[in-house]
Amino acid sequence: MLGEFEGEMQKCVSEWEIAKINDHKAVGLMNVTDMEMFTAMMSSPEAAEVDAKYNIVDTIYSMDKIS
Repeated sequence: MLGEFEGEMQKCVSEWEIAKINDHKAVGLMNVTDMEMFTAMMSSPEAAEVDAKYNIVDTIYSMDKIS
């Protein structure tokens, strides 16, 4: 999915890493710099189409740096 949205991702995410867990699961770590734009991108009809095409289920968590 990130490959299809890389240009848009660069506008709202300063860096990201993807870890493949197995053939059916991956974990992404992202530094989101514009949460509003990121949320709009992830909830767009285009993202829903890609999710359906590749059977992707997005679960998004937010973390804050402690120190």
